[in-house]
Amino acid sequence: MTDSIEDLLLEAYSETHKMLKDSELCSVVNDGLLISYGPPIPEPDLLLLSFQGGGADQVVQKEWPKKLLYVDSPYRFGKTLEELCRVTGLYTSLKTSTMAFPALFPQGPTKEAGRWEKGLGPYSVWRHHSVDWVERLTKVIKPKVVIVFGDRASRVFDIRWDKIERFHSQNHQTFGVSTFQGAPAVFCHHLSQGFVKSEARKCFEYAQRLVSERS
Repeated sequence: MTDSIEDLLLEAYSETHKMLKDSELCSVVNDGLLISYGPPIPEPDLLLLSFQGGGADQVVQKEWPKKLLYVDSPYRFGKTLEELCRVTGLYTSLKTSTMAFPALFPQGPTKEAGRWEKGLGPYSVWRHHSVDWVERLTKVIKPKVVIVFGDRASRVFDIRWDKIERFHSQNHQTFGVSTFQGAPAVFCHHLSQGFVKSEARKCFEYAQRLVSERS
């Protein structure tokens, strides 16, 4: 592991916890805080980006986990992620060569996602802080492929998608390709919400081809 990746992630944890000492900023962090879903890995096969953790555990994360939290997860997102990776040839990548970040470090329930995406004051401060750190980290990490889950993550990262496909009965985007901080990016509908499994599988199959091409 190169020191720069680990050192930058340590700095992200340090700067984020300094913000928690500000009473106004801390006042909106009511459901825990999460920065990284796993340990730093140089040039991983996959980098997974979602909008925000749901805050089910209410934990304020002080250091990165020793293994990717999505592996053997009791929650729907992690279980579905593992299943999709198994059937598309990405399971080894998921277990050994995947990093993951939320776009918003403070966690929150889905019903509060709108204020985290568009709210002013402390919500805006946290949003800009988190997005900036994820962008900086991605540049240093240099993943082979980035998978971005859901419309909200796409919007806060200001990603412009090409080759867009939609689930026409609901007009939800189900697929798209772009780049994120120099890496190929693939859009996938969020796995903890209503989605068509065949459409999600298409995203993972596309990502698998990109990983193979860049390995």
